[in-house]
Amino acid sequence: MPQSRDPSATKARILAAAADEFAEHGVAGARYERVAAKASANKERIYAYFGDKTELFAAVLEDRMPALAAAHAPAPADPSRIGEHVGALFDFHAENPGLTRLAMWEALRYGADEVPASARRAQHYGGHRQTVASALGEGSTSDPGHLSFALSSLVTWWFAAPHLARFHIDDDPLGPAAHARQRAMVVDVSTRLLPTSDGGRLRR
Repeated sequence: MPQSRDPSATKARILAAAADEFAEHGVAGARYERVAAKASANKERIYAYFGDKTELFAAVLEDRMPALAAAHAPAPADPSRIGEHVGALFDFHAENPGLTRLAMWEALRYGADEVPASARRAQHYGGHRQTVASALGEGSTSDPGHLSFALSSLVTWWFAAPHLARFHIDDDPLGPAAHARQRAMVVDVSTRLLPTSDGGRLRR
């Protein structure tokens, strides 16, 4: 039975297939033949909708990466719950390894230049920065943006560079046995990274 002729459905299948392809192989290694087969669409249709691989990669980033940014945008009523949020962020990365890999390929492609969906993503990350600023308090001399990025890095590096984690720990860095210990560690460290205005630390 032929696939639906609905262009929006076809585009969605292509984006989903391309997201998997780019996460696995990057821009240079991605192949339209594999995307077309997984999306049940021909290569000509992909070119017609999205253009070349660079344009398709940008479309995938614009479609997928705001979800990663949104995961970094907490709004807890009590700033001391930042550790709770960091734990949830760790779980999100564990459940969505493809997004972490896309972020890595994006970094290689764009460096520090502006990336697709920048405005939407910056708004989400800005929410995280504001939460950190609230946790620090008005009298703090610490920079909330730097600490916000440090917290994100604390979480994501486990999934971005598991091969390096092997040099520091004794078991599989991505295995189920290690997950609970890593999560507990990032939650604990996140609370210790946030000095309050009175020189203390947030309590878990």
